[in-house]
Amino acid sequence: MELNKLSLSRSSSARKARTAEPDAGAPTSRQELHRLVDLLSDYECAHLYSAVSDIVTGERFWEGDSGLFYHEFIKLRHFRVAANAPTAPASGHDSFVPMSVTKSYHGSPRITLPPPQPLLAPLGPTLTNRRTRRDYRDTRLDLQQLSTLLGLACGVSATVAAYGFDCLPLRTFPSHGGLQSPEVYLGVRAVDGLTPGVYHYDPRGHGLDLIMDGDPSEQLSALAFGEEYVRLAQVVLLISGVYDRLRWKYGERSYRFLCTDVGFVGQNVCLVSEGLGLGACPVSGFAQGTAEQLIGIDGRSELAMLMLTVGVVDSATATVS
Repeated sequence: MELNKLSLSRSSSARKARTAEPDAGAPTSRQELHRLVDLLSDYECAHLYSAVSDIVTGERFWEGDSGLFYHEFIKLRHFRVAANAPTAPASGHDSFVPMSVTKSYHGSPRITLPPPQPLLAPLGPTLTNRRTRRDYRDTRLDLQQLSTLLGLACGVSATVAAYGFDCLPLRTFPSHGGLQSPEVYLGVRAVDGLTPGVYHYDPRGHGLDLIMDGDPSEQLSALAFGEEYVRLAQVVLLISGVYDRLRWKYGERSYRFLCTDVGFVGQNVCLVSEGLGLGACPVSGFAQGTAEQLIGIDGRSELAMLMLTVGVVDSATATVS
């Protein structure tokens, strides 16, 4: 009852504020809008007209789909690098950005992976045969296959001079500004030569850092709201996006770029898996907050974005989509 009274009181106060007479001599809101519109360019007026037309018909953008509002807000009008971008040193041997474009877990147990093998499958059939595959055999994944998958899908392919340094790593996936926002974590259930656990992939050293020991398959299945194929997958990849790697340069557009970068990695994983005869399934419906706790990230500067299951499939019985 008290809450209802408070709500009514606030509603009444809001109505009074909207209908209150302006101070004598002060410009009205309508007059102020006219004044401000005269300061806008024709391009800006076109966007304002679209928004105001929607408001007049009852579609208030601040009450609607936040995704569409974000898209409208960050549409590229005039590109400019963030004003607070730091000054690069004259030379060096690491990537110059406000934080490294890769991360590693110093002090954690490190497993060095064997060198990736060439992918012999031709590109055309790999593209046309790619399917989402969820039926995984109860067997172990070969460590060489996992190494090739990681190396070709998200590894370092070369280095280049950029951002004032000599050796910026180039990856097998494109990324905005070459800033490589995605990070790759693995939940390993059954891989030859690997202890079950949660690992982080270090692309520079082509190795895995163990960040949590023990079979994570039940936890990963719970993240995906009980999906059995997640529990049965030999490996589950969790791809995060490091927001701060982009924000210093691209500002509010960074989240959109982050999503795109993660998608590039996800597609690489699907295609390389297909070329290796493995099954892969992207999973967007998972508990992101709990996933972030599992891999030890804060959910603000680094965000859990995509899950992919990878496993050994029997082509005769595989369910595809």
